[in-house]
Amino acid sequence: MTNIEILFDKVYNNARQIEFNRNWSDGIGHYDFAIQGEHAPKVGNGKVVATKTPGGKRVIIVGTRLGNVIVYEDRVWDNQTAYGVSRNSAINSTMLVTESATCFEEMLMIIGDGEICVRNIGERIEDIYTLCKRSQPL
Repeated sequence: MTNIEILFDKVYNNARQIEFNRNWSDGIGHYDFAIQGEHAPKVGNGKVVATKTPGGKRVIIVGTRLGNVIVYEDRVWDNQTAYGVSRNSAINSTMLVTESATCFEEMLMIIGDGEICVRNIGERIEDIYTLCKRSQPL
C-alpha cells in the first residue's frame, strides 16, 4: 500500500460511519450534492464522517463552515487507488484545497491525520475564521 492509501484507510476507519445517500451523487461519479444544500450531511466544522457507496467506493466527508469537502475513491489502476475531491468555489477560494488528492501531502491537508498532529481542512478554516474574528476592531 502507498502512504496515501494508508492515510485514507486510517482516517476512514476512525471516522464516524454514516449511511450513504444516493442524492449526493451527480450521476457521473462525483458527490457534488454532498457539499451543501438540502441533501448534504450536516457534519460540523472540522468534523469527519465516512460512508460507502452502494458500489463499494469509500467516501470521507470533512465539514467546514463553507461547505463539506468530499474525498472519495475514484478508480483503481495498476493496483493503486486514485482519489477524487469534490468542493465548492468558496473552498477553492481559500486556496487550502488542490484540484485533487493525488499525493500524500494533498490528502493530508484535506483530511488531516485523524489525530492532533495535522488538522483537516475544516479545522484550519475555523482557525482562520477565529483569527480574523479576533482581529476585528471593537
